[in-house]
Amino acid sequence: MARFLKTLAKMGLVELSDEEQAAMEARGDAPTSSDDIEKLLAETRAMTGQLDPGADEPEVSEPEAAETPDTPPPLPVEPAAPAPVDGLPEGQPFDELYAAAEVPESPYPAEQLLKLLEGLAAMEPAVRKAAVIAMDNADETWTVGDSLLDAERKVGVLQRKLASLDQVVQATEAQAAEQLADAEARAADAKEKVHAQIAELEALLAEEMMAVATEKARIEAHRAQTKAARDREGSRLHDEMERLRSLYPMFGNTDPEQ
Repeated sequence: MARFLKTLAKMGLVELSDEEQAAMEARGDAPTSSDDIEKLLAETRAMTGQLDPGADEPEVSEPEAAETPDTPPPLPVEPAAPAPVDGLPEGQPFDELYAAAEVPESPYPAEQLLKLLEGLAAMEPAVRKAAVIAMDNADETWTVGDSLLDAERKVGVLQRKLASLDQVVQATEAQAAEQLADAEARAADAKEKVHAQIAELEALLAEEMMAVATEKARIEAHRAQTKAARDREGSRLHDEMERLRSLYPMFGNTDPEQ
């Protein structure tokens, strides 16, 4: 079990005490390698009775080392964070949410247990469970129940946070409905006023057109009257001219001034 815990510690899946950590560093244990993981799997299966620890395991040929480029591979691009929405903040760290809700500290937080299970993902589910229970029995500072209680508390915090987000959405929808109704009312009022103004302008236009028509009729009548008066006066003058000219044949075409 000690070797099992130390291997997990080198993998970063468990934390050792200061004494165990110092002893591990004094021995100069190498970083985690694929051999460490294989040994860990073998020891775990042996503890759970799935494999005889003394049995020979089939040899696995190592693939030829592929040539690696000199330049390191590009770092993965983090997805762009969504733009913040007024009244509904996004992306608040879970630690801040739990701290704000005053979630008590756990001897073995649920996230740490999840990290451990992820590190043991190569094992069968039954083997992973047995390995975690074995670790629980070997370490008196925590239990799986601590992690489950921590997970339950944090799930409750997240549920309440989700409910508060739903309340924000509901309040926003109610406010939006009210604002849209106000906008529709303003549009209807503006339309009514504009139509009333249009009717008033049309009445003014009709009145003005009537006045213009009357003025045009007066102008046309005055022009016709003027032309008729000229024709009458011209006819009168022409008649008089002819009457006077009737003297010329009788007395000759003499100049009256001579």
